[in-house]
Amino acid sequence: ASDEEMLWRLDGHRAYHPSAWQMLTRHIKPRDAIAKADHQVIVLDSLTGWVANLLLEHEVSGEAAALDAVTRESDQFISLLQELDKTIIIATNEVGLGVLPETSLGRWLREALGDVNQRLATICDAVALVTVGIPQCIKGDLPEV
Repeated sequence: ASDEEMLWRLDGHRAYHPSAWQMLTRHIKPRDAIAKADHQVIVLDSLTGWVANLLLEHEVSGEAAALDAVTRESDQFISLLQELDKTIIIATNEVGLGVLPETSLGRWLREALGDVNQRLATICDAVALVTVGIPQCIKGDLPEV
């Protein structure tokens, strides 16, 4: 958390989930935590935050370098997911349905996250779009977890 308001949001997010869940915060390299996790079911919440943090980390290098960093990191992440024999549930935001962001960083996020979402969807067994809390299966069958 970079400020008090974000810390408040993270605390509220943790409190929302069952107390039996082990919660880890890895804002840049979630693949390291997933690779080391002993659990059979892992929830990554959220891919959007991870991609945004990567862009912020590389923002000073410019758009091309920041987008390249996201591609490199997400390629490694996707490779890891393909090697694991675990159920990984990934929450992400749909960024193509809204208006074009006003800021350049917002447009970078839309482009980078849209690309990562598409590439992840190709390797996933199931993909759902959740609207107003109702999952709409787009690919495969949603697992019971």
